Amino acid sequence: MTLLQRNVILFLASVTGLSSYAGAKIEWSNLRHDFGAFDESMGIATAEFTYTNTGDEPLVITGARANCGCTTPVYSTDIVQPGDSGTLTVSYDAGGRPGRFEKKVYVDANTEPSRSVLTIAGVVIGTPSTIGGRYPVSVGPLRLAHSAALLGTVKSGQLKSTFESGYNASADTLSPVVENLPKWLSVNPVPERVSPGEQVSFSFLVNSNKISDWDIVTDTITIRPFEGSQDVFKMPVVVTVNEDFSDLTDKELANAPVVAVEVSTQTNPVAGGRSNDITVSNTGKDPLVLHKLYTRTERVTTNLKAEQKVKGGKSIRVNVFVPDEVAKSNPVVIFNLITNDPLNPRSTIKIPVVRD
Repeated sequence: MTLLQRNVILFLASVTGLSSYAGAKIEWSNLRHDFGAFDESMGIATAEFTYTNTGDEPLVITGARANCGCTTPVYSTDIVQPGDSGTLTVSYDAGGRPGRFEKKVYVDANTEPSRSVLTIAGVVIGTPSTIGGRYPVSVGPLRLAHSAALLGTVKSGQLKSTFESGYNASADTLSPVVENLPKWLSVNPVPERVSPGEQVSFSFLVNSNKISDWDIVTDTITIRPFEGSQDVFKMPVVVTVNEDFSDLTDKELANAPVVAVEVSTQTNPVAGGRSNDITVSNTGKDPLVLHKLYTRTERVTTNLKAEQKVKGGKSIRVNVFVPDEVAKSNPVVIFNLITNDPLNPRSTIKIPVVRD
């Protein structure tokens, strides 16, 4: 190696070493600001974040954005010389947002690394009007967003999870209790202890393996704001259970049962009411399973047994009885027939009621 080559290597090494120390460097006095608990009526809450350029070149903030439209960062694009400081403000709009919050602000600058992450947090104590609008159901100090839990649709053999929200409108910590659950449902409040002004999420988990019914399944659960409270809310829960046909092969689909329904046009008067017949046929090959035949019209009954089967090419007759008192106000009774026909698992049947 010649003397010239050695000097070139030493020069490059020195330049590389210097470059590792050169540049702007941002150092924040704090990366998180907690507002604590404050009233929604305050409107906009603002926090200041101070930073210092601890590098040896001028620093400039090139951008700042929040992960929520309710949070607004404001910064200066002025150059901050080495050793000097600047301030970035972050505002949170609490209007209509009761409960705990935590928001992020991403700040970019000509530094390495180029991005800093700031956090604001707190608890908004809602005004009565906001709480009443977002959580209209009152269970003593606990408020709920909905009067019923509509759990959606679950396929047979599967699980389904969903959430309902609540709010602690009191000055005390609450530990909500959910009682009288059906065997197919579990509900867990999260968090278990809800501080004043904070939200609670009720986590619902449906286990369809434990449901011995089909289509629309209803029940009622009991919610208390804390153990032993006399404040009680009976919440209806509704879930729709459908048979899962997703794993059927092409051969199984070709041999699948096919439901056909015919309603008799003749309504027969009987003691205390009217009688009509429904003929249910299976025009497919495999047995047709009649999971359920039901109506929402009270006191109307049928003689169909749940899970009754109809062989391929066969039919059965089902009788429907409509009491006179019901027939007077219901010219048509609507039934739903739930079967294992993969192409038509839910049939709607309209039964006319002939009145004198």
